[in-house]
Amino acid sequence: MLVQAIDAAMEAAAQTDGLVDPTLGHSLEAVGYDRDIALIPAASPDPAGIPLPARVGAWREILLDPEGAVRVPLGCALDLGATATAWTSDLIADSIAAEFDSTVVISLGGDLAVAGPGGWPVAISETIDDLGDHEIVHLPYGGLATSSTAARRWIRGGVIRHHLLDPRTGEPTRGPWRTVTATGATCLAANTASTAAIVLGDKAVGWLTARNIPARLVDPAGRIVRTPRWPQPEGSA
Repeated sequence: MLVQAIDAAMEAAAQTDGLVDPTLGHSLEAVGYDRDIALIPAASPDPAGIPLPARVGAWREILLDPEGAVRVPLGCALDLGATATAWTSDLIADSIAAEFDSTVVISLGGDLAVAGPGGWPVAISETIDDLGDHEIVHLPYGGLATSSTAARRWIRGGVIRHHLLDPRTGEPTRGPWRTVTATGATCLAANTASTAAIVLGDKAVGWLTARNIPARLVDPAGRIVRTPRWPQPEGSA
């Protein structure tokens, strides 16, 4: 299963030309995400860390053996945070739907997969605690995922850090979007798109629209932009 999960991460990298990169393990450690998020102090006087960009294209050098062997390029460390939970949501939802011939919804950390007939109403929010003024959409099938800089944040040496990195710089993203939610044929596809959009910044809306990806983007002031194919909220005209 580990080989399959890494293969899914490599496919996400290929589809986004490396915007979603599974070799950011050392880069995340460099900015302070070096343990479970619950154990990271919200604020620390420790240095902010020196950005460590990913080696361009290193993900292409990962070698997988179906029997279970994995070879990671020298100097790289794997981090599957952008794909593993979404891939797992798809796996669980599809397995249960096939076993019991029913509609299933699975959410792992906000990475949501729907399988079976009928679909499911889904409330959209930026964080798990932010459901006061939410939008509800109907997800008929596939997946929905949210990538956000509003959660998993910490301060090191007076510098705000978060877990979504631009592999080209090694820095936490600083683009115009704090949250992107996307839907897709699978939860993995949705999470790949939402993560890539956060990294792309100003080019995200054009990138999503050109690929016919339904998405909802939120800027730092709370302004919402939707791509043309974003599902119409339930109850709206």
